[in-house]
Amino acid sequence: MAIPTAAPGAISVPVPLPSDPSGASGNVSLPANGNIPPDATIAATYSSSDASLPALARGRSLASLRGVHDSNPSSTTVIAYLRLQFSADVTLPQAPAFTFVVPGTLPTNGVSYWLAFIDPLRAAASWQKGFEGPATVTAAQTASGKPGTQLAFASNGQPLSFVANQSYYFAVYAVSATAATPTPVPSSVPSNPPPETKPAAVLASPANVQFTAVTDPPVSVTFSQSGFTGGFSLHGDCTGIINTSGASPTWTLTPVGQGRCVVVGLGDHGATAVVHIGVVTPLETPRPYVSPTPYPSVSPTTHPTTEPSHSPEPTIAPTTHPTTYPTTYPSHSPEPTNAPTTAPSTEPSHSPKPTPTPGPSASPTPSPTTSHSPEPTPTPRPSATPSPTPSPTPTPGSNPNS
Repeated sequence: MAIPTAAPGAISVPVPLPSDPSGASGNVSLPANGNIPPDATIAATYSSSDASLPALARGRSLASLRGVHDSNPSSTTVIAYLRLQFSADVTLPQAPAFTFVVPGTLPTNGVSYWLAFIDPLRAAASWQKGFEGPATVTAAQTASGKPGTQLAFASNGQPLSFVANQSYYFAVYAVSATAATPTPVPSSVPSNPPPETKPAAVLASPANVQFTAVTDPPVSVTFSQSGFTGGFSLHGDCTGIINTSGASPTWTLTPVGQGRCVVVGLGDHGATAVVHIGVVTPLETPRPYVSPTPYPSVSPTTHPTTEPSHSPEPTIAPTTHPTTYPTTYPSHSPEPTNAPTTAPSTEPSHSPKPTPTPGPSASPTPSPTTSHSPEPTPTPRPSATPSPTPSPTPTPGSNPNS
């Protein structure tokens, strides 16, 4: 099954697992913030027993549990095994949650249901009993519409990683109320060395198929895998969009209705290739892989925008001071005997000529001119302050009575 894209704001990604002929089905819920590469798929298989696994339990069969309400199982009883294979490495911040629906009615009196887990890379730890549980048990219907029992297991909250193309097994089992509560295997158990090699990637040619109209001619898709001479199997739900025909390794895709979907070619050891298909509607663009670690180049980009820009020219500093100080400090004549020191005039500008300016008609508004007279004698002005102003010495050509 293809792992769908998480809905906006969703905290989990539900992946429905296929049902088996008995009507049993399941659902795995992956955290939306997990590291799940684009186009990753899950291959799922159910079984009632698996001789390749170490023994999880002895005792009663599943049939002996159904319909028995007043007696407890004498020991652990396995109900079903689930094998999962991921097509790519998947890292999750917490273990998935599982929901199973099994045919028939399971007893709840004196019985609890648990999920065990075995990691192929930690086979020395054997089964991790009590991986999740106890399950919430409710009545349900199977995929074939018959009475069944739903077992819901919440996530245990611990991080979990899956290596591509490895077979991970989960087991649903029943425990009597008088038995000890199962305890998960400690995290300190050493892991097995990783496999020496991984299977080669499956290639699809073409990987994207776009039909512009329902009447477009069929397109053939061929799957290949280096070193693999076996047959490929085709998976996907494109009902009403395309019809498929042919056999491994080449299938013919014929458009029948508007829409978009994907088909998955499954090769050796769970390796897969995904073909994106669009009929009239544009095909779904494969999601780019986003690293969970921020790139280091993001941090420096915030500093240049906060630093104030400085001009390399030294002319900026002089232009900021004259606009602030000329109106508050009086201009002084080069000769200290003619400039008043106790009550400076509010008029900062001085005439460059010795011709006197009539005092009563002078404008009280200070002139913004900041230039100073080259003449040593300032033009006499009436004082704007209440304190007495010393009489300036008249200069030649000036009339103090005017």
